[in-house]
Amino acid sequence: MTSSDIEHFVHEIKTLLEDDTHSNILEE
Repeated sequence: MTSSDIEHFVHEIKTLLEDDTHSNILEE
């Protein structure tokens, strides 16, 4: 993997985590 691949992967994970957090807040 290149550094750009890793950066893209990290960005995707952060986006997924943020989506999960927002969803949890909206559900409450």
